[in-house]
Amino acid sequence: MAFALTGALLCLPACRPAPEKPAAETAEALYKAQKYREARIGLMNALQRNPTDRKLLLLHARTLLELGEGEEAEANLRHARDLGIARSEIQLLLARALLQQGKAEQAIAELGKSEAADAYRMRGQAQMRLRKPDLAKAEFDAGIAKYPADAALLANRA
Repeated sequence: MAFALTGALLCLPACRPAPEKPAAETAEALYKAQKYREARIGLMNALQRNPTDRKLLLLHARTLLELGEGEEAEANLRHARDLGIARSEIQLLLARALLQQGKAEQAIAELGKSEAADAYRMRGQAQMRLRKPDLAKAEFDAGIAKYPADAALLANRA
């Protein structure tokens, strides 16, 4: 009887299921798998425990953008900025959130003179929304001159 009890007690740690992955890791894996709704839920749970975690805040914003939730992404990114996350880390994401909401002029202002390929592309898209095709073409052309192999720029220019 004592041997059976001892054997059972020794088995407990080995028989226990593996601990659950942290919510942040699970949410990141879901995002990478393009399961954005599930990732959003995981990120909301993770952010309840770590509301100032930079990586979580930015991943949450990216997830919201993939879901087309520009307004919520904008609020999330402005909160991140208030927490001290550098403008350079959120600039492109915030511009994308603004574009999703149809705020083309604000998106252009947010992008400023950024020379990232995505900045040229989004400024061009914003100019198209403002019905300024010549300015849009100029943005796409400037971007393509700097990034001639960028597929997104080339597709937008076509």
